[in-house]
Amino acid sequence: MKPRIDIPVDKKIVDTLLKKFPDFERAYNENGLTPAEFGTFGCTRRILRQFIAACAEMNALVRDIILLNPDTE
Repeated sequence: MKPRIDIPVDKKIVDTLLKKFPDFERAYNENGLTPAEFGTFGCTRRILRQFIAACAEMNALVRDIILLNPDTE
């Protein structure tokens, strides 16, 4: 598979996203968010919540492997 990180996204796609989603515009533009706003920005909070939930799921999986539940043995 060829790396695509350096291939720019089609301008039409970016323009459509900018028009349809105000949060995309704020996140996309260099000065769209201040550092103080970043932590309370909806998209940032969603990602952090997903990350924390994934960590909790991993902790539960490890717990169930290391410390078997006596009620389900």
